Amino acid sequence: MTMVRKYRHLKMLKRAGRGHDPAGTVATKPGPGINLKDGWKNASPEDQFLHRLFLAIDANFCLKRKKVSPYKANPGLSKGWAYFLPKVEYKSFLKAFDKLVIQERSTCSNHKAVDAEHVTKGLAATGVAAVDCARHGVKCPLAVADLIAGERYVTMDSVFFGLLKDIDLLEIVVSYNIMCQWSKHVWDWMAKYLHKMHINADNTTQFYFYIPKFPPRPHHGMPRGWSHINPVATSTQEMGPGSRRDTLNDHFGDWNWKKTSLMEAVVEANKHQQLHDEFDAGLDPKITNRWRAKLSVWEVRRSNNKEPNPFERKFQGAL
Repeated sequence: MTMVRKYRHLKMLKRAGRGHDPAGTVATKPGPGINLKDGWKNASPEDQFLHRLFLAIDANFCLKRKKVSPYKANPGLSKGWAYFLPKVEYKSFLKAFDKLVIQERSTCSNHKAVDAEHVTKGLAATGVAAVDCARHGVKCPLAVADLIAGERYVTMDSVFFGLLKDIDLLEIVVSYNIMCQWSKHVWDWMAKYLHKMHINADNTTQFYFYIPKFPPRPHHGMPRGWSHINPVATSTQEMGPGSRRDTLNDHFGDWNWKKTSLMEAVVEANKHQQLHDEFDAGLDPKITNRWRAKLSVWEVRRSNNKEPNPFERKFQGAL
């Protein structure tokens, strides 16, 4: 089992380009200048969406872990080098701020995740919380953490603010199935946290909060990611903390690797563009031009929540 974990760990470093780098994982820090062209902040309004970050927040209650071994007896190899938050840092965060974040009982009629899954008997973790890149459907680095007693806001905040503290973008779209509950006091809670977790101090980033049932729908790729990882839950729930983290990190990395290397994204994009162009050519140009004009106005003014969303249906068809 130890040999398997070492192999997975070395494979992870190799895929990250750190296998033979003397600086190790410390030298890896993507951001502006890596995959964003110079002058991206001054892009034209019609191209700004290219630099918009889409995030999806969610919890998975299938990925539980039983109390079978302490961390001292079963430590992990990747201590904050992959997708899970560093254990010591995460535990310290919970200890410092768990009592400061008062979690109101959910008033949402359809999503009871906030009030559910509080049974912790025999469990070291009741699941995991994660933030995904919703545009590409991949796991974000250092954006996964264990749920200690259900879907608590302090846990969700740790992965959300922990991810964004080093990101400098102009627009960020966030989707969460209990956004109506979580977003009520999220900025008030942020003010209580460590200063390094305070984001958007200069108010240059525009945030858009959505519930997955409303357009745009960036959230829908996250359940597909969970369906990929859930089959390993029967094995990982019996593992020690280090083995489980390393195993889940490996599977998350495998998912990301397949998404980026095996999917022919450019070919598929060209095919869909061709289909769209063929469909558009059969429509009345007067109608499509009018709709594009409405879309352009909405994209500029939607932050005030007064401009009607052109993606939403205005009429209910007869059954």
